[in-house]
Amino acid sequence: MSQRMTNILGYLTLFAILGAIWVLFGEDPSLNQGARGEKTFPDLEKTINQADEIHFAQNGQKVTLKRDNGLWTIQERQSYRAKGDKVRDFLRGIALSERREPKTASNDRFDQIGLGDKSLNITVYDQEQNSLAEFKMGSRRENSASGRSLTYIYKDGDTRSWLVSGLSAANADASWWLDDDLFLIDAKRTLELKAGGTVFIREPETNRYTIAKPETSANVIPAITPSDVVNFLSDVTFTDIQKRSNETNKALSTGYLKTYDGLSLAYSIYKIDNSFWLNLSASFNPDARDAGEEGILEGSPENGEQEAADINKKTSGWLFAVSDKDAEMLLRSTDDYIKNSAETSEN
Repeated sequence: MSQRMTNILGYLTLFAILGAIWVLFGEDPSLNQGARGEKTFPDLEKTINQADEIHFAQNGQKVTLKRDNGLWTIQERQSYRAKGDKVRDFLRGIALSERREPKTASNDRFDQIGLGDKSLNITVYDQEQNSLAEFKMGSRRENSASGRSLTYIYKDGDTRSWLVSGLSAANADASWWLDDDLFLIDAKRTLELKAGGTVFIREPETNRYTIAKPETSANVIPAITPSDVVNFLSDVTFTDIQKRSNETNKALSTGYLKTYDGLSLAYSIYKIDNSFWLNLSASFNPDARDAGEEGILEGSPENGEQEAADINKKTSGWLFAVSDKDAEMLLRSTDDYIKNSAETSEN
């Protein structure tokens, strides 16, 4: 057999092998195959601190996180603060992520692992809008023994999907990224509460609430304790935010929580598009703090004026979406408390 014929047969054999690989695995041998234990994003560990913007898109939802003076903000929520730890955990995760198991290369099977039409599409940019990382994020596989999870991903340049380590959860819902840490007030500091038109006074020694206004029989003790209202206002939980505007509906109710050490937290509650929204503001009265031993209660901040300023920095100009259950609690009437008190005494 001539050398020329040998070469031709050799090339034909090579093409046959490459064709078999394509048929069996759907892969392009010229692309990066990757290997177990390699970094999922080899260059990202060096450049992750340059991340300035992150885009998430899934099922018609989109959210853009943007760094602003060192803080991460949510563009779809008028640049309200994102949960910084959550964003940093996500970026750290993709920088340190490693390939664990090669998975399917068939697009027809991507839906089974969350990488089809329902995948979470993610792009990380630097300040010059250069892409630092771009990939599809699919289903997560939790490991109850280790407490860690593995995630299915696919990125351009790979011939197949991969199961990788290190990635934290992410979402294309803007409200999922909200910084929900507004403030935390020790409920034991409470002196006075106004809720639903009713004013309650708290006795610190007994933690007992009495109704001060509107005027009722002396020292009426409500059957329904307002402690649940105090606990809510001390650590407000919310699901979404929006800017307060001049067109905001008239408040359904207003109230406040006052502490023995001079903090006053005022609130108004609104109903907008069948949802309840809360507005909050704080002030500080130094005279109240200086009055007697109550001014040094456990849990009191060293600087009450700064505490009020910090609260206003997070709440001023914003409305916070609260659950129907929490709204109904804030909207109780005096009759709700007194009637239940009467019913209790009769029984």
